[in-house]
Amino acid sequence: MLCGTHTAQAAAVNSGIEAGVVKRTTSSPSDLDMGFGYGAHVEVGPIPELNFGLYFLQSFNSEANDSSVSALFNTLGLRTKLVLPVTSNIKAYGFVGIGTTWARYRITNEPTISGHSWETPIGLGVGHKVFELFQLYAEGAYRPSFSFGGTAYTSAHLPHPSGGWSAVVGFAFDISEF
Repeated sequence: MLCGTHTAQAAAVNSGIEAGVVKRTTSSPSDLDMGFGYGAHVEVGPIPELNFGLYFLQSFNSEANDSSVSALFNTLGLRTKLVLPVTSNIKAYGFVGIGTTWARYRITNEPTISGHSWETPIGLGVGHKVFELFQLYAEGAYRPSFSFGGTAYTSAHLPHPSGGWSAVVGFAFDISEF
């Protein structure tokens, strides 16, 4: 009888928090400035190279030409991540997702108005394993938006944030085996 070794692929779990800059692009002259954003994600995968999960991103942006207008964006969605190990401590990855965004606009001396849309983040990142279960990472994403609704975009006729981008750094707990 021949004996062989069999190595089973293990599932992966990755959860982290991030912060950085987020830009929401609208039509001129009402373009929004680059703002601060933070978020979180949790992902699981059948193998360490393929993950599926949830993401959340919140950003605050003010209007570039008018300091009396500001907007708060909250996005919750699903994303898929393909991980490519570069070395034993460094992993590059790409991701794509879809999420719904709720926006609240504040205009000086007027009531807060809200709107909603969808976004499809498409991004790249790199993670560095610092300790066995802990990694630091940086990622960037293009975030096109579509399907706008709510009073901000219908009644108030604010310009649609047709897209944007994000650049964040963060830390994550990365369990590639359990």
